[in-house]
Amino acid sequence: MTAHTDYGTDARMKSPVGYLSINNKQDEKRWAENFANSQDQLAQLANEAIAEFKQGKTRPLNF
Repeated sequence: MTAHTDYGTDARMKSPVGYLSINNKQDEKRWAENFANSQDQLAQLANEAIAEFKQGKTRPLNF
């Protein structure tokens, strides 16, 4: 005799792997959207960093 557990309609319990796969795809979509929307800000920060470097306002980080 095998045990059968009915988890109802909760997709997470029916297929945890499927649930994680869907969540991963949603997370990737959010990251892609956020990254795409931040390009102007990243470019501005890069330009500021370059300007500060050219003005001698930076120093090396010795990792």
